[in-house]
Formats: sequence, structure tokens, C-alpha cells
Amino acid sequence: MLINQRDTLQYVSNKIREGIDKGLTPDLLVEYVKLPEKHVDKDYLRNYWGNIQWAV
Repeated sequence: MLINQRDTLQYVSNKIREGIDKGLTPDLLVEYVKLPEKHVDKDYLRNYWGNIQWAV
């Protein structure tokens, strides 16, 4: 579980950087950055105390 958590946080961070490098605005970044497909079904990676959009 911790490895999946780490990988997901790294993925989101990388996607944010990638989007910024492409010149995306904050509103476009929110649409661009999504949870990785391989982790969408993991209950423990759901949005409890925040969400990906807030992180972006």
C-alpha cells in the first residue's frame, strides 16, 4: 500500500510538472492531472482529506 501511495504521489507530481512545462494554466492542469488508471480501483487511494484537484 505504501509503495502504491508513493508511486501515485510521484505520478501526480510529475504530471503537474509536465503540464506546467506545456504551459497549461491552473484550470487546465486540474483537468489534465488524474489518478493513474492502475490505481483508480484502490480504495485506500480515494480522496479522504483532500483530492488531486486541490494538490494541483
